[in-house]
Amino acid sequence: MKKQIKIIIILSMIAIFIIGMIIGSFIINKKEANKLVEEIKQPEPEVVEEKYVYDCSFTQSFRIIELMDDYASNDGVHNYVVVDRAQEHIPMTALVNETDKSTLKEVKFYNFTYTIKGTSSTVLDDINKIINSIDQEIDNGKDKYKITLEITESDPTQRSENICKYSKIIKEAH
Repeated sequence: MKKQIKIIIILSMIAIFIIGMIIGSFIINKKEANKLVEEIKQPEPEVVEEKYVYDCSFTQSFRIIELMDDYASNDGVHNYVVVDRAQEHIPMTALVNETDKSTLKEVKFYNFTYTIKGTSSTVLDDINKIINSIDQEIDNGKDKYKITLEITESDPTQRSENICKYSKIIKEAH
């Protein structure tokens, strides 16, 4: 009988221990669940996007190397010409409209004045991208700008200017 009472007491203690463990895990799980609910309720931090505002011009002085009559752009309005920067002798292609191209002469020097107006999500500092994006309305959701080109004859001593800088930065929250 004493042996049976000891077994009952031991089994009761084990049962109490197991029940305590189960209750404890429910309490811990409830705290974890409450913590997750609080995290979900917290608003996401705002994403601030910078936009660079452009309303400026800069001039590149080029010597026309070749007019490339057989290389029209896909839009049918622009043509490519091979140029090199005055006094640098670095050849590159530039996009010009058909009207301007008809006035250009090989080996002569010209000022290509690029005007940028609008906003961009990145700093516009790639000369190749700029000179090959004239007269295009860039509007892709993040960027909205246009680059125009004016060409005038110049002399060989003319120097090219740096790409113009944005005038201000706008911060937009999303």
